[in-house]
Amino acid sequence: KDVTPWTSTGGWATSVTDPIHICGGKSSWAAGSTCPATGTLSLPALPAGEFAVYYANYLGNNEFGVSRGYQLPLQRLWPDVVVVEQCSAVEKAAADAKNK
Repeated sequence: KDVTPWTSTGGWATSVTDPIHICGGKSSWAAGSTCPATGTLSLPALPAGEFAVYYANYLGNNEFGVSRGYQLPLQRLWPDVVVVEQCSAVEKAAADAKNK
């Protein structure tokens, strides 16, 4: 949770899961295309712990076909995500959240 996702000296931090591609993989991104303005994001199963979720805006390729990388700084989506072992309190909270 308290890890900087990318630095110029260290590169990318170790991720707990593979990236979630909101608009599909890089091979499906066309020039000038945009992602939907709203949507639902599902996180994969994570071990118990606290995690930060970031949005990395990919800048596409330049006129020579070379990747421009990602826009910095990365945007943190939530203050943190807490994952706990399954228990009745978690099941009730999940049911309450769905009802809202």
